[in-house]
Amino acid sequence: MAFISSFKSLKDGSFKSGFASLYALVIALSISLVVISSLHISFQRKEDALALHIHSQSLLYISSLKDMALLCLRKHGLEKCATQSLDLSPHFKGSYFVNRLDDKSLLLDIVVESKSPLSTHNLRAIKRFILKED
Repeated sequence: MAFISSFKSLKDGSFKSGFASLYALVIALSISLVVISSLHISFQRKEDALALHIHSQSLLYISSLKDMALLCLRKHGLEKCATQSLDLSPHFKGSYFVNRLDDKSLLLDIVVESKSPLSTHNLRAIKRFILKED
């Protein structure tokens, strides 16, 4: 009989408040997971947009470095212009390397790199050209 009376008292209030607490905990965890996910997605979008901008800027620098390498080769020859490194801006560094493939061909490798301001990632753009000598 004592067991039945204690079961009735648990049934009346204790179970309801226990389920309410569990329900509140599940809702709080769900909300926090949604907030954390949205913050992560927002940061990732910024990182992706910045990487696209850095890549397009790097392609412009590659074009300029190619022109500089060709000018140097025409003016000074392969011995003086085999390699060159430049600080293109505070955030970009560029370099090119020229190697002879055969008697009439040169290999021009251009590398532009930048550090992402949002993270510690080094972003690089690399392009290779084969130049034919006249």
